[in-house]
Amino acid sequence: MKKVLWTGIIALFLLVSTTAQTDVVVHVEMNIAGGSIHSDTLNVSYSIDKSLGNLSLRLVNSEGAEIGLSKGLVDTGENIIGFGNVLDIVLADGDESTVIGTINVSRGTWSHLKHVYVNWTFGQPAPLDNQGFAIGAMSAIDGLNSLSMRILTLDDLKVLAEAVRNVMFGSSQDLNGDGEVTTYSDPFGFAQYVYGMRDHISNAIKSSDADPDKVDLVKSKGYDDFSSLIDEGSYSDFSIGIGTSDALLAKMYQIALPALNATTQTFETYRTNLTSLVQEVYSGLRAPFDGVRDIYYGLELQGAFTLTEAKTQVSTESTAPVILSSSIIAVVLIRRRRE
Repeated sequence: MKKVLWTGIIALFLLVSTTAQTDVVVHVEMNIAGGSIHSDTLNVSYSIDKSLGNLSLRLVNSEGAEIGLSKGLVDTGENIIGFGNVLDIVLADGDESTVIGTINVSRGTWSHLKHVYVNWTFGQPAPLDNQGFAIGAMSAIDGLNSLSMRILTLDDLKVLAEAVRNVMFGSSQDLNGDGEVTTYSDPFGFAQYVYGMRDHISNAIKSSDADPDKVDLVKSKGYDDFSSLIDEGSYSDFSIGIGTSDALLAKMYQIALPALNATTQTFETYRTNLTSLVQEVYSGLRAPFDGVRDIYYGLELQGAFTLTEAKTQVSTESTAPVILSSSIIAVVLIRRRRE
């Protein structure tokens, strides 16, 4: 009689995927660097409580395009406002990463902010290179402001006066008779840029999807300053009534005409009045230019974040067979025969 004895020897090998979590405390401050007209320079500072291998910070838009962030001034090569309305700050260590903060500007608000800080494709004539209203306005007032700092002689004053008159409406005339034309604006004109800037910032904060928590901040950070720079009406109304307007842009334009005919006796008076108005307009425009932009595209955050790294370990415990999607089970059957 034959007996068959089956002896099952089961060897179980489990290859288990585990995770090792590391908490990291990070403090990040980021804003568009002051003075950067095209919004392509970021001022970044951050502190991290420990060093983790290839730790890095990245700015990532909704299409997955990335900009690396390091401490100090970062030349991104991109106009950040044009880069996207949803931007994630990503902390990464090798292949593992986590989003530690997000800049999220509603699409309606974003479209108007792009007209201010990136580009505008309409107008008769259209702006130079379709530049945004704030870019055109700040380029012009930057030029005038720099020139106003160098008024040493009567001739210098008359060059500034010519520049103010040319800049306002985009003309190119030799008004002081020196054979040269001085201007810092394209034919679109400084006044039209400032009105476009005001109107489209207004459109941005009046958008149906505008963040209500930011609307009051935008106003207090400089939007209300437009009321002293220009009149409440339209650009067309301003250009027609500029000779009698009390707005700062109009006063600057008005005093430039007699300054073209200043004498050595009146030089100091016109120099003081014209340069102070230019510098006041410059300060007034910087407030909304920097304020609105930084509210929407600056970020300050602090918190504890967890990076998760995948690791592998092997267990050879002799336990009952367990079926796991991440496990490999090997069963060996040995057959012995006896007579």
